[in-house]
Amino acid sequence: MPLPTLPRPGGSRIADVRTLLTTLRTRQKQTEHDRRIATRVFVAFERLRRSDVSGLHFYVFEGTVSVYGTVLTHEQHDAVLGDLGSLPGVRRVSDHIRVKDRRPQRAFTIRPVAFEAS
Repeated sequence: MPLPTLPRPGGSRIADVRTLLTTLRTRQKQTEHDRRIATRVFVAFERLRRSDVSGLHFYVFEGTVSVYGTVLTHEQHDAVLGDLGSLPGVRRVSDHIRVKDRRPQRAFTIRPVAFEAS
């Protein structure tokens, strides 16, 4: 939500100040809400204390949790995203996790196709 510019030509300065104060109060509430979410994320992942998900970084803004870092497997990746999405107050999870899976990628087979002459 952009801040209104002061003063507005032809407008009431009192209305502009009220709008500005309402905007700032809304942002303050969102910040408090984001802090509560960040605390929940921190507590949830501190309880795990697993080395396979250490090194992840979390940022919370307007209910969206952005997570950065590297995990070892796709299962850990899915588990982290599931845990974050299930926390109260989280509206969205923005995934920036890299998977360091050492398994070779599955090779695909090309099968020849026979065409019939018509």
